[in-house]
Amino acid sequence: MKLLAASLLIVSALVVSSAHAQGLPASGGLAVDIAAGYTTIHANEGPGQCGCFYLSGGSAEFSVKNEHNIAFVTSVSGVTASNINNIGQNLNLYTVLEGVRYSLDRGQRFVPFGEAAVGFIHTSSNYVVYKNTTSAAAQAGGGLDIKISRRFAVRAAQVDYLFGSSANGQNNLQNEIRYSAGIVFHLNPSSR
Repeated sequence: MKLLAASLLIVSALVVSSAHAQGLPASGGLAVDIAAGYTTIHANEGPGQCGCFYLSGGSAEFSVKNEHNIAFVTSVSGVTASNINNIGQNLNLYTVLEGVRYSLDRGQRFVPFGEAAVGFIHTSSNYVVYKNTTSAAAQAGGGLDIKISRRFAVRAAQVDYLFGSSANGQNNLQNEIRYSAGIVFHLNPSSR
């Protein structure tokens, strides 16, 4: 049921943003970006413990930014960890999040941004507590893009607090730090 609700939220948001984009004039300053990168999440081995470990993988996002530097962002990521702390447990974590981003893009080379998003998180594991759970998630944080050209930027760093409510055998809450870096392609550089 939670997966269905999250999917409906995503579809609704895409329809609204698409309708809004079609209502703006062609020179309205909409900027469309696609980003991809490496993502790692810092997590704990279990509730109340700090057998800390990292999950590693990738992420991708699609964003539409208006002339006020406010973007609607859809992001997906998948990270994994094997043989966590040498106890034989594996964990896969997938997120689908949608939200808004505000960037301080003043035509300079360095563009800092802040963002907030909601969506869902799915976990799968050989550990029975985490096996195939899907739940709500939220993320907030920020980062820095470095413009290389009108069509290309490097996402030097993005750090987010990721909150999830997947089953964990105790309080069903996850508080994790997500780090990302990668590349950003500007699909319509004339709008910049």
